[in-house]
Amino acid sequence: MAEANNNSIEDEKSLIKPAIPDDFTMREYIKAHGGDYSKTDSEDLVKDYEDLVKENLSYYFDLIKDDDILQTSNIFLEHKILQNDLASVKTVSDLYDVIHKHLKFYSPSDLASFIHEVNLPISSKQLLRIINIMHAMLQDELLDSIALELKDLPKEEEETLIHHYEGIREDVMALESACRKLSSAKTLEYVKDLTTIKLDIMQHYLPADMEDEYKPYYDNTKEKKDVINKILQISKIYSKAQLFDMNIKQLVDIKNTIVEQNRLTEKQRKSYKKYIEVFEDTANLSEEVFNENVRNALEALSNEQMSELLLYFNTRNHFILNKLNTAIQEAKRKNGRRNRFE
Repeated sequence: MAEANNNSIEDEKSLIKPAIPDDFTMREYIKAHGGDYSKTDSEDLVKDYEDLVKENLSYYFDLIKDDDILQTSNIFLEHKILQNDLASVKTVSDLYDVIHKHLKFYSPSDLASFIHEVNLPISSKQLLRIINIMHAMLQDELLDSIALELKDLPKEEEETLIHHYEGIREDVMALESACRKLSSAKTLEYVKDLTTIKLDIMQHYLPADMEDEYKPYYDNTKEKKDVINKILQISKIYSKAQLFDMNIKQLVDIKNTIVEQNRLTEKQRKSYKKYIEVFEDTANLSEEVFNENVRNALEALSNEQMSELLLYFNTRNHFILNKLNTAIQEAKRKNGRRNRFE
């Protein structure tokens, strides 16, 4: 039966050939849907209009296929109700009521187009602004209702599902359908039982996948937030968004790596400062002690720090610089000779 209905819908869809209206109407329709309506070329204008109409028709025919949301005949009934409701509008309050009622079925731009056709004393820009505000309010109402119904689910499932519905907040039809389903005590009990069993299975058999499965929940845990804040305090390598994409184990590993790198960097910084002071006191060092300090510096400092050390004395004391260069070359020569015999 479902297959037959789908076929009939496809047949009906293929038979719809919207008549081409005048240029003004086409421009207003494209404008209401956020498109560029300033084109002067008639062929381009007609093509843009037809493409947009086909796109919107596909949206509504996709809705029709979902029997859980709407029966096939109801799309025509809904449009007839909208026309009757608009005909009865006498006040701004009446208009608000109509918008609120029908936003559960029509997209904001389409509803604006239909209301515009009845020539109410309101500009298209003002009308679309009102509809968009009410659309956002309706989304919040539905999301609040869904959140209220989900409050007794396991926290991992509750936050993950709420995150899912927040992600599809533009799809008011889907939110409305979810609200209707969850308002049934029987359905809600089934969902609660199902999510509890799923969580139990995850905890006992797939613990390593818990964070991936319930990412929105773990993103809100104090543990994850604390690790992310610590990383942001000690390093500028990652953005907050990048860190939230990672799981807690990855974050802890990154934090530990950065802490260790910073520890080594600080150790090298102190060593660098130490050897600057040591070599500045060259006059009080014997040749043997001086050369030993050079060998120790080569082991303790990075190549970059050794270059900085030489540059430091290059700008301050050429006598010490020359002694350092000689001692470094000698240390490298002896080390190379030692390596050949090992």
